[in-house]
Amino acid sequence: MPGLIRIRLVATLLVLAAPAAQAEPMHLDDPKPRWVAVRFEVSRADRPGATDAVYSPAYPAWFAMAPDRDTVLVSVSGQALEQLLESQDPLAGSFSDFVWVFDTRTGHVLSAKFSGTLRHTLELGPAHWRVESDVHAQLSTRTVGGFEPPRRVLGLEIHPFCEVSAANCTPMSARPYASESGYVHAIGPIVATAGLTKIRSYCPLGEAIFTELEAHDEAVLATGTPIESLGQGVSSPPPRN
Repeated sequence: MPGLIRIRLVATLLVLAAPAAQAEPMHLDDPKPRWVAVRFEVSRADRPGATDAVYSPAYPAWFAMAPDRDTVLVSVSGQALEQLLESQDPLAGSFSDFVWVFDTRTGHVLSAKFSGTLRHTLELGPAHWRVESDVHAQLSTRTVGGFEPPRRVLGLEIHPFCEVSAANCTPMSARPYASESGYVHAIGPIVATAGLTKIRSYCPLGEAIFTELEAHDEAVLATGTPIESLGQGVSSPPPRN
């Protein structure tokens, strides 16, 4: 797929020089292929209802407009996603790019998808064993849903994804991209499969702030030269076609 990001992340990811509140929001109507930045909402896993509170450092993402200009694809590299999910023990090299498809007219996220492999320690009574689970998430701002109270499945605490009509469902409000702030909240499930076991949980990674990069930072990223303020370098820039 054209425009896929190939990024080498250093061990420590630093925040962009300018805070998110001061950065210019990403311009959906600008057709120029370019690097942009994204910060994900990363409140504690046991608080899925917390929104717009705690954000990750900035990760670079590749912005590419479709030829008809009706949609925009913004891609965060699989390596960056593994860095974001480091506490969940991702299998190195297993994650796809996290690709967001925006409607340029409405700001709706038509789709935001990724897949990969996580490693878990499962429990059944006194027995403990390690497994690898294939995960797949598909989010949008047109999805209606929420999360149920936490439950433990084989030693893992999860918040099942649910329909808002369910009696014990806490509904979450999806929000299309806001051009004045860069904020967006897409919702949907993440499905983990290990052998015959399949778990469908609420995915918190659809809440984010997208911003433009400073011209200097974008120019340096395009050359493949590491940027101290970003905390990462680019091994090869994506094709500009």
